[in-house]
Amino acid sequence: MKVYSSLLLCLCTFATYAQQVQRSSLGVGGTSGSFQSGDETLYVSSSVGQQSVIGTFSNDALQLRQGFQQPPITILPIANTPSDIDAVVFPNPVVSLVTIQFKEVLAGPIENTIYDLTGKIIKQDSKEASKMYTLDLTTLSTGTYVLVVSQNGREFSKRLIKN
Repeated sequence: MKVYSSLLLCLCTFATYAQQVQRSSLGVGGTSGSFQSGDETLYVSSSVGQQSVIGTFSNDALQLRQGFQQPPITILPIANTPSDIDAVVFPNPVVSLVTIQFKEVLAGPIENTIYDLTGKIIKQDSKEASKMYTLDLTTLSTGTYVLVVSQNGREFSKRLIKN
């Protein structure tokens, strides 16, 4: 009888001090749902076998998020803006070497920067001006990258798929 009383007390305390809902999500590895508790609607989300009420408690000193789920991350797309430099990048998808061929002769050093999709710089180098050159991408993992070629304030960007 004591076990049932303790369980009932814990459930009542849990329902009384439930957090306010911040978001609800449906992911590849889980589901979301809601239920009524008195005059409050509580949201439950499961992820990788974990079930918990999701929400955030905050005051002037700290912020606590319950469970293992992280807040949503916003990934902004790369805008398709016209390039200042006219170039062709091939082959794409690339296995090891990628060739960059310019439609014009460029003067001055050419900076190459490769980013992953989170915007982190993966590789940077500089080449002497020429109409065509290759970049060695054998050290990159399989994935999608963005190549940005810049020269004297002008830019060209291309999405690369590395196999």
